[in-house]
Amino acid sequence: MGNGVRVLLVEDDHLLATFLEYKLVKSGYQVEYAADGETALSRLQAEAYDVLLMDLMLPRMNGFQVVHELLDDPEHLPSVWMAISARSSDEDILRAFELGAADFITKPFSLEIMLARLKVALRCKVAANGALGPRVGSEEGLAVAPAEERPRFSALKARHVGKV
Repeated sequence: MGNGVRVLLVEDDHLLATFLEYKLVKSGYQVEYAADGETALSRLQAEAYDVLLMDLMLPRMNGFQVVHELLDDPEHLPSVWMAISARSSDEDILRAFELGAADFITKPFSLEIMLARLKVALRCKVAANGALGPRVGSEEGLAVAPAEERPRFSALKARHVGKV
């Protein structure tokens, strides 16, 4: 399913990040890793990614702060972002969805279920937009374009200014 989809994995638990990265790469995703929010934001502003898979409780800048910064500069927000967290309050989950999260995965979780949810999020994005971008790509009909050519969530910023 991954076939060319670039993922930025942001997780401060190195062991969990290693398992996630292994599983994502084995499934065909191109994965880069950041261990804290500031590094993640810097990478997102420097390079284009299709998917942001991010823990919310991070050192130096939490996941909500990262997304808030990206909403101020939406061309750097990946087409799909998914929250991962041990926090499971309705408030946290709803806040993530209000900020455009495609899904909220509560720790602990099954790696297989996380992969299935990622596939569904990508399919939904493709169904909504016709593709992640203009270059047609892979198996299962997922159209894939270089992340820098993909539409971003510019409308999200307008809807969420002042809500974070």
